[in-house]
This record gives sequence, structure tokens and C-alpha cells, in this order.
Amino acid sequence: MVDKEKLLEEINATVDSLNDSFVRGDVKAYVSHYQMPIMHTDTRHGAMVWDDATETEKIIQELTEQLKATGWENSAITDRRISLMADNLALLVSTVYRYDGEGNVLQCMGVTYNLVKKEDGWKLYAITAHAPGYEPE
Repeated sequence: MVDKEKLLEEINATVDSLNDSFVRGDVKAYVSHYQMPIMHTDTRHGAMVWDDATETEKIIQELTEQLKATGWENSAITDRRISLMADNLALLVSTVYRYDGEGNVLQCMGVTYNLVKKEDGWKLYAITAHAPGYEPE
């Protein structure tokens, strides 16, 4: 029998590590949390499939540089709601806050992460950015 609490702890640790690497600007570590190809969906670009880790690192690097230009210094992934769909599949719905150096909120958005458990841990295979406060039915 799989320990549900252990799986939830693993998923939260994965997302914590993802956020930590993003804030540090360590794009290689950030992208290492992805299972390639990965689908990224947002309201501005629609659905995009990224299948090359090196190209994905460049995209993430550009994003962090754009954020830094706005005064961004930190992010937090909060209001996490995790649905275990199987022992190796999960859906995490969250709110992501981006802060400046004074702790002021620069951006608030909903982000849903689809995760699969592989031999080397939980990996993201799809990310959807959306309005905050989304509740899965």
C-alpha cells in the first residue's frame, strides 16, 4: 500500500525545489524538474510544447531576465491543492506570487502543475497558468 502522506510530501518537496531553483536563477536545475517534452499553456500564448531542454532553459532564462527588469526578486507557490490521480500521477493547483525586493506583490496568478512520478522523482509534464482561485471540480 502506498503512503498517501509520503506522496504528498514528495510532491510538495518537488515544487519547493522547482521554486527555489527559479528564484536562484538556476535554469538547469529548474528544467531538470521537467519531463520533456512538456506542455506549457497560458492565456497569452495558448498551448506550447517544449521538447528540447536546452531551448527550454533559454526560454526560462529570458523569463527570469524579464521579471528582474520589473524589480522581481522572489516567488512563492501557495494555496496548494493536490489531487492524487494514481500512485504516480498528480495534479497540483496553486497560487503563485511574485514579489519585489521590498516584499510587494508584483504578480499573482494561478498555476496548475501536472506531475508524473519517475525513477528519479516527480517530474512536471504540463504547466497551465490561469487566473488565481481556480478550484478543480
